[in-house]
Amino acid sequence: MKKLCAAVILFALASVFTAVWFSPLAMFGAPEVYDDNSAVARVDGLCYGADDVVRVEFAGGGAELDNALSRMGAVKVKTVETVDVTFVYAYSARVAASPLTDCDGNVYNVMAAYGDGTVKLGTPILQGCF
Repeated sequence: MKKLCAAVILFALASVFTAVWFSPLAMFGAPEVYDDNSAVARVDGLCYGADDVVRVEFAGGGAELDNALSRMGAVKVKTVETVDVTFVYAYSARVAASPLTDCDGNVYNVMAAYGDGTVKLGTPILQGCF
């Protein structure tokens, strides 16, 4: 009975760790779930669904975004600069969202933008306006 109890507890801990590990945006604030470019729900807790389009915002610029991507284990695959905003596409094995491919063949599952002192980070894409 003790072995069964220990196995159940170990399974529960592994499940929680896995859910949190594959929901890295929760490290940077209170993520919101988006649908059709509108926030539809705030994520309560440390994890969100793998098929959710999730976005989090925090103060900063390029250095803060680079730090966030590093903490997520994400690698930049493409950067697009405009006059006011810089967009970054990245890939992280920690993001459970299905990867997408851009027109240049780059595979990504993290999209971010920064400008005017704000960083917006989303998986698998960044929805909502900047």
